[in-house]
Amino acid sequence: MAMVFIRSVILYLIVMIGIRFLGKRQIGELSATEFVLAILISEVGAIPMQSTEIPLMYGIIPIVVLISAEIFITTISMYSSKFRNYATGRPVVVIERGKILQKEMKILRMTIDDLLEEVRQKDISHISDVYYAIVETNGKLTVFPKDQNNLTSNLYGYDIPLIKDGKISQKGLKDSGKNVEFVKKKLEDNKINKVEDVFLMTIDDRDNIYLVLKSD
Repeated sequence: MAMVFIRSVILYLIVMIGIRFLGKRQIGELSATEFVLAILISEVGAIPMQSTEIPLMYGIIPIVVLISAEIFITTISMYSSKFRNYATGRPVVVIERGKILQKEMKILRMTIDDLLEEVRQKDISHISDVYYAIVETNGKLTVFPKDQNNLTSNLYGYDIPLIKDGKISQKGLKDSGKNVEFVKKKLEDNKINKVEDVFLMTIDDRDNIYLVLKSD
C-alpha cells in the first residue's frame, strides 16, 4: 500500500510540473491537442499507479514524451499560422449579422439544436436576438447579442484580422472583402514600412482599423 501511495505522489508531481511548463492557458478551456494530451496522460499514469509490478519509469517516460510533444507543437504553432490552423483549428462564424450560416454549421457538423442550446446557455432566449456567433477553437460558442439601446459596437460586427504575427491573413482578406493593396495602403498611412513589423491588424464592418506593432 505504501508503494502505491509513493508511486502515485511521484506521478502526480511529474504531471503537475509538466502542466506548468505548458503554460497557464492549459488550466482553462482545452484545445483539441490539449484534450488528447490530457486523456493520454491519465491513461498512461494510471497503469503504474495501480500495478506495482510495472516499473515506475514505464509511466514517467511516456508522460515526459507526451508533454514534450505538446510543447514542441505549440512552439511550432507560434511561428506557423498554417500549422496552427491545422493543429488547433480556427474560429468559425455560424451567425453573421443575424443570419445563420448553414454551410458553416454543416462543416462543423453542428445541428440547429446544438446552436440553440449554446445560445440559451448564454442567457439569450431568442436566436433572433443574436447578431454574431462564433465557434472558437476550443469548441465554445462566443455570442454577440443585438442591443436595441446601444448599437454602436454591435452594428460594427467583430474584428477581422488582416495581419497576424507579421503575416497577411488570406482568410481575413476574403472575409472582409479587402485585398493586399488595401492593407499596404493602411500601413503606409500609419507610416509602417513592413508587414513583418505588425503583430495584429484588424478591421470592422465600418473599416475601422486597429493596429498593434510587434514589441522589441
